[in-house]
Amino acid sequence: MQQWSQYELEESLCESLAINQFKNPTEVQSKSLLYLQQHIDMVIAAKTGQGKTLCFGIPILDLLIKKIQKAEAVMSDSEGEEEKEEPKKKKEIFTSAKALIMSPTRELAIQIRDMITAVIPMEYQD
Repeated sequence: MQQWSQYELEESLCESLAINQFKNPTEVQSKSLLYLQQHIDMVIAAKTGQGKTLCFGIPILDLLIKKIQKAEAVMSDSEGEEEKEEPKKKKEIFTSAKALIMSPTRELAIQIRDMITAVIPMEYQD
């Protein structure tokens, strides 16, 4: 887990990676995560099984988790305001957290979905 934490990922995401047997980043992930977290576009070429899906999946999950946590903190700070605004704020939290991943085939799209879904921390799963 210390290896993942060097990338300043949210702690629950690091734990989820470890639970799912991703103890350390692969070489491809180690070389790319710092750039991807800074939103630098990259083209990554590596053999099958080298961890390319999590190269982009981890920064997406980390960003979404941090957005949700920030929105929850704002909501808890604003308690006591008019109650009619609370449902609107809750709706904004979950409609603003988005990612679009495009895949050339349905089969690859399913694999990507399954891989990223597997490492979502339990407290953020449906």
